[in-house]
Amino acid sequence: MVEFIVAFSFICQLAAAAISIFLIRVTGRSPAWILIAIANIIMALRRLATLYHIYTGNTVYKPDVYVEFIALASSVAMLTGIALIPNLLGKVRETHKRLAGQQARRQLASIVESADDAIFSTTPDGKILSWNRGAEEVYGYSYEQIKGLSITTLYPDGPSDEPFMILEELKAGKHIKNHGTLHVTCYGKPIHVSLTASPIISGNVSVQGASFISRDVSMETNLIESLKNAEARQRLQNEEFLSMFSGIEGLFYVADFDTYEILHVNPYTEKHHGTGLVGKKCYDVLQRSNGSPCEFCNNRILTDKGEPTGPQERELQNTITGLWYHCIERALRWPDGRLVKMHVAFDITGLKAAEDRINRNLSEKMLLLREIHHRVKNNMQIISSLINLQSIQITDKKVVGMFMEMQSRIRTMALIHEKLYQTEDLASVDFGDYVNTLATYLLNTYNGKGTPIKLKVDVKNLHLGIDTAIPCGLIINELVTNSLKYAFNGRTGGEIFISLEKKFDGRYELSVGDDGTGLTAGFDVSLAKSLGLSLVKTLAEYQLGGSMDVVGDSGTVFRITFDELKYPERI
Repeated sequence: MVEFIVAFSFICQLAAAAISIFLIRVTGRSPAWILIAIANIIMALRRLATLYHIYTGNTVYKPDVYVEFIALASSVAMLTGIALIPNLLGKVRETHKRLAGQQARRQLASIVESADDAIFSTTPDGKILSWNRGAEEVYGYSYEQIKGLSITTLYPDGPSDEPFMILEELKAGKHIKNHGTLHVTCYGKPIHVSLTASPIISGNVSVQGASFISRDVSMETNLIESLKNAEARQRLQNEEFLSMFSGIEGLFYVADFDTYEILHVNPYTEKHHGTGLVGKKCYDVLQRSNGSPCEFCNNRILTDKGEPTGPQERELQNTITGLWYHCIERALRWPDGRLVKMHVAFDITGLKAAEDRINRNLSEKMLLLREIHHRVKNNMQIISSLINLQSIQITDKKVVGMFMEMQSRIRTMALIHEKLYQTEDLASVDFGDYVNTLATYLLNTYNGKGTPIKLKVDVKNLHLGIDTAIPCGLIINELVTNSLKYAFNGRTGGEIFISLEKKFDGRYELSVGDDGTGLTAGFDVSLAKSLGLSLVKTLAEYQLGGSMDVVGDSGTVFRITFDELKYPERI
């Protein structure tokens, strides 16, 4: 009897130790379970030692039946208690999972309720069961207003099979994702929505209802429609713009700025360069460029920042046809946003030929005019030489002086033609250079006494036409000659000054004077009998259409104010 009690106690202790070791693994080596396992192992070893003493007949150690029965009872109680613990833990875990599930459902319900999208559920036949805050904001219905109503309430009035088709698909277990449709709010306002629907399945067998997520995409839809309308308008405008160039008698094409691919040509271009040009490189079919872009292409129609500039113009000879064109090109944005080059060119081959003829004729006329001025100057020099030869035979000094004055006037006019012959345009002379040359000639001609007289000429960057330069030159000739002959009598030296300046009002002021003896008291140029001063007055007032003032207090100064003569072009 004792042997049975000890053996059964040993088995109970050993089982308790095994269960404790298992719980150590489950609980992650808990110190309490480690101690319980060690205690059970020790008690099991003691029961094993007792069995050993019993079977070896050790009379020294005799187990007490009562004591061993108590040990067995405690072993059974411990084993029973330990065995119940896993079951208790399982219940605790089950309870924890149930509570966690409830919390997750509450969190999910909170998420659904706080979502901005409309989230609602229906029965299989479309009666609305649940309705979140987002649905209230999207559709305007409160839960109390919408509960139990059909999903067709959300659709515009009129026959529509769409909601019933959606419900049938959901009953068949299908899912609907991002379905675009039109709903209405409680105020009758139509809204574009993106609808996602899923069936609610119970027990993996039957469909108990349907859940819907509806997102208001009216803004996005309207924006897309606006973009589509804008693109359509842009395409229409582009077609209208391009159609304007279809009938022009000139080359017209549009090419991609980066790839040089032709995007559009007009019939005139196809007539001169062949059909099928769209899609080809412009430099291959419109210019002979040896497979590379033209060196003049795209060089001026973009800013430094790569943005289109205004239209640019140039003349260009086509290397394929040999024709000359006046080209207008500019960069612009194509409807798809890329940069393109628009090129318009008009045939000016005939104009270029006419221009060449005109330039040749103009060159011939310029050469002829230059020769005329040269011959006029030479003829005047011949006349001057004849006068000089004639004056040699005259002994009367007064007559000789008249011949010298006549010779000086001829020289003055001849000098104008000489200066014109040396100019490029044959239309105007550098008046400052002309005055310096004329004054120096007069000084060398009339200062026979060798009196040291200074010339001061102040004419800067002024060019006068021949119709104005000749009267001014004759006036200067007469006044400088008069100063050299009369102003410095009895003087050891003096100064003659000549100036011409353009005033702010556009008029010219010519001043010729000296610091000589001055005019006699009461002198009136209008009453002067000398041919020189009469000629000055006539040239100033009638030839130049100006006015003349004379100051004779300290020296003599003649000031003549006039406008440059503008004669109509002569044919």
